[in-house]
Amino acid sequence: MYLVENDQGRMSYSLTDLEAGKTFWTVDSEVMRSAERLVREVHGTLTVQTILQDIRHEKEYLPSGNIVCNSSSSKLQADTLRSRFEVDKLTIHESSRRLDLSWGLISDRPKWLALNEVRESLVSRGTRYAQVITSLNNDLRQYGINMELYVPLNGVDCENRIGYSGAKSMNSLYFMPKTPITSFFANLAEGDDVEMCSLLVFANIFQNVPARINDYTKQAIERHIRRIDLNSGSEMLKYKDDFIAAMVESEIRIFDSSAWSQRVYWGDDSLLF
Repeated sequence: MYLVENDQGRMSYSLTDLEAGKTFWTVDSEVMRSAERLVREVHGTLTVQTILQDIRHEKEYLPSGNIVCNSSSSKLQADTLRSRFEVDKLTIHESSRRLDLSWGLISDRPKWLALNEVRESLVSRGTRYAQVITSLNNDLRQYGINMELYVPLNGVDCENRIGYSGAKSMNSLYFMPKTPITSFFANLAEGDDVEMCSLLVFANIFQNVPARINDYTKQAIERHIRRIDLNSGSEMLKYKDDFIAAMVESEIRIFDSSAWSQRVYWGDDSLLF
């Protein structure tokens, strides 16, 4: 069940109820998470919105409509939501460290490419690079990096992006549209299996560089690519010059409502890079 708040108060919704409503919001911030924990401990009609109105006067700034308050309370709940819904709008509130996500039913033309689904498809079909892809994914997990990456394909709206190249929510990273690194990934996504494998390799490098060296210079990225090259061969890295150019040109800033610093980091919240 999902805990939903709207103008009528607080209530429980099933996935079917959410589908009937077609759209909803999630609000990702430390204040929201703290208020949600308090509401669960207090008996009565207290809501997250009334708490925020009292302590931050933010009720008028919260999105109108249904707000799902426990979307990330478990991986199962988050995955179930994403099986039916997709993000169609991201709004960053930098001063209050808050990310609002608007969700709608998945359409015939998905708005996002989920890289974990690409990986699962290539591995399940036994493509010749399946072992390399699995190995790279295991390498990330060794560093506590278990993010799901989403590349925008079409129809995604962003507000107040203010220089960010991505935003983190529900253990996922959503790339912002129309940045050099996003365009690079989206172009590879239109290709064949080799290019899709290349996409996963470069996505691995994107995550692994800050985890290891916190350096987005051309020389630093090349050093990491040479390490990958020993395992995967040149065919999957034939676009490495384009990747390096996109990385250097992009200002890699990831918005994370749970971090005091908005520098890039992955995995454990205690690891800031």
